[in-house]
Amino acid sequence: MSHEEAVCRRHADPEAPRPYPGWEKAAPAHMPRPKDRLTLRVDADVVEWFKRQGQGYQTRMNAALRAFMDAHGHGS
Repeated sequence: MSHEEAVCRRHADPEAPRPYPGWEKAAPAHMPRPKDRLTLRVDADVVEWFKRQGQGYQTRMNAALRAFMDAHGHGS
């Protein structure tokens, strides 16, 4: 599905959330950090748990790793 098709489908859905006034100011104004592609050995049950959470599981895994890093000192 193209981006344009997704936008049209979203606007046709009466239950889709609508943006609120001023949403542009709340949206992040920065570019996402570049990511490195790597091979990582992870326990199968951990991967399956993240996959069961749905699409975007790799992004959530990255967020979990970032939260751990932030909690334990960024540069240490």
